[in-house]
This record gives sequence, structure tokens and C-alpha cells, in this order.
Amino acid sequence: MAQANGKELQELKRQMKELLHGKATLADALELSLEDILALSQVARQFADQGQLDNAQVLLEGLVALDPQNPYLFTCLGCVYMQKKLNKAALDSFLIALKYNPEDIVAHTYAGEIALENGDVDWAVKHFQKAVELDPQGKDPYANRARTSALLVSTIVKEVQAKGPQVLQEIAKEAKRVQGQT
Repeated sequence: MAQANGKELQELKRQMKELLHGKATLADALELSLEDILALSQVARQFADQGQLDNAQVLLEGLVALDPQNPYLFTCLGCVYMQKKLNKAALDSFLIALKYNPEDIVAHTYAGEIALENGDVDWAVKHFQKAVELDPQGKDPYANRARTSALLVSTIVKEVQAKGPQVLQEIAKEAKRVQGQT
């Protein structure tokens, strides 16, 4: 029986070394499959859909800790942060997602929107263009959202070039009126 404990201890040491060297995740150590992780992420999505953003955030942050190289989880977490108006955290999450999956259309679209809100038009356009480029058939709703945003930015730039920077105040005023924030 002491030898079985020795083998178990050796296995635990091996798992800890893999964790510390980034060769394994907590999900691996806990024997959680990708399907388990994705099922839990769907629960987080249901929380978010029901307006339980704090619960969604806590669950997704836990899942990210379990599987820190899963771009889908970072994109989901970024979406929750956006809903909570935590744009810096959202952008950080989208950028991590893009580090692991540079072809994540959702992360590109939302990173572009946040960049645009922050006034970084060039960076926003780059993200929108990448999202559009990844969906040449125009079937992905997030790429289509990026197309619409890119068209809007292009239209605004043309208006500013034609009428001068004061047109931005008019556009902002009209946007607030349309949103009911007169």
C-alpha cells in the first residue's frame, strides 16, 4: 500500500511540473474534457442572457483559470465584460483570444468596436477589415456587423473630409437623438 501511495505521489509531482511549465492546465489535472468546459461556458452564456452578468463573469473567469489557452473562453469573457461596460478588461480578453486564435471573427469585431469607442479609428478599421476578410461569403453575423461598422467609419471619414471636423459634433448630436439621449 505504501508503494501505491508512492506512485500516486510521483504522478501528482509529474502533473504539478506540467502545470508549472505550461504543458498542462488545471482542466487536465481535474480531468475535465473540452466538452465539459464548453458545457459550462454555455451555462455562463445562459446567465448572461438572463442578465446575471456577475454569475456569468465568475463562471467564465473560473473556466479561463482552468483552461487558460482556450480562445473561445476569452471571447465569451470579453463579451460579458463589454455588457458590464468594462471595456479595458473586455479588450484585454479579446486580445488574448486573438493571440490564441487570430481568426476569431467575434473577437476582431468587438475589439474593433472598443477601439472605435476609444477613438482609435485606425486600429478599429484594422480589426473590422480582418473580420470581413475572414468571411468572404458574408455569412457570419459578426463579420457582417464589422462590415457595417467599417462602412459607418468610412462614411464619417468622408463627411469630415468634405465638411471639416465640426461635422463630428453634428453626427454625435444626431446619434444621441436617435438613441433617445437628447
